Amino acid sequence: MSRALLIPLCAAFLTVGICEARCSRSRPKSCGRTVSSYRGWIKSPGFPRPYPSAMTEDDRICTWTIRLPLSRGIKIILYGFDLNFEKTGVGPTNDALQIYMDESCNTLLRNYEGNYTDADLIHVPSNKACIKFLRRTEQNYQHNGFSLGYEAVDASDECDSNQTTTLTSDEGYIYSPGYPVASYEQELNCTWLIQAEPDQTIQITFLDFQLSYTFSCDFATDYVQVFELNSSLNFKYCDQDSPAPFTSYSNIISVFFKSGRWRNKGFWLHYKANTAGVLSDEPIPDYRQIVDEWRNSNSPLMPHEGRKRGIRPWQSYAESKGHFVAVRVILVTSLSAATVFIAGL
Repeated sequence: MSRALLIPLCAAFLTVGICEARCSRSRPKSCGRTVSSYRGWIKSPGFPRPYPSAMTEDDRICTWTIRLPLSRGIKIILYGFDLNFEKTGVGPTNDALQIYMDESCNTLLRNYEGNYTDADLIHVPSNKACIKFLRRTEQNYQHNGFSLGYEAVDASDECDSNQTTTLTSDEGYIYSPGYPVASYEQELNCTWLIQAEPDQTIQITFLDFQLSYTFSCDFATDYVQVFELNSSLNFKYCDQDSPAPFTSYSNIISVFFKSGRWRNKGFWLHYKANTAGVLSDEPIPDYRQIVDEWRNSNSPLMPHEGRKRGIRPWQSYAESKGHFVAVRVILVTSLSAATVFIAGL
């Protein structure tokens, strides 16, 4: 049940007055925080409602930092976005969503502007990531923002010439030692054994591949070999190859990496165990369906609400323990007094 708090604000006005309401002298940022859970959601303030424009300069950039333990990568699914844009005298101004592969927001992976309602998959070769939401525009009444989910993915760059590293997780990353911060060392012999359940196969996708130059893979000193022991599946990659994704015939597959005298950035691959006839990923929420259902729900915070009555709404959103709290402030002026109604929704 909503409660209304009546606060006398100003003295008498002979004509339409202008008042400014402030809840506190020091207001916390309306979005952004640090998260460390293995799976979570990050959304624009108020989603699926249209997000509010920044109330202060400090609020123009909202930053979420993802920090996970070592030996983890991050998989992000952006379910869709609808960001505001404005035309000004000096040119267009766009709100933006940015994804970085470090917690300092230095190495940019993706930059999104405008709108797109299909899902986008982003792999992050690090246990830390940064999400930035830039609210550059002055007013937003109809753009719903963004919604994304993230989850931790096992990652391995272990290399021991005397033993094989066995990986049994359903999904994971394999990096060459040092990737992506440093080049791999010389004279490496690394072997990983990916082992899924007996009724599963394994999908391999190379996300980056940069080994030292060679004129022929037959004579390469630096190469990656992916093979199955009891089948004809045997691929050898070298130089700047762009390996195509493939699926194994069995539930066990080996990855071997060898380096010689040279060094380079290395490689990064993603593996995933799949069961025949079963979707291994959770269903992806339909961004447009979520927004349309909200627009058709007669929400009390529909955009432009109250404009027919000559009332201008302000909306601000504060984040608390993963939830958004909406506060609606409505300014009403009269010839005798100005009063502010604060309604907790």
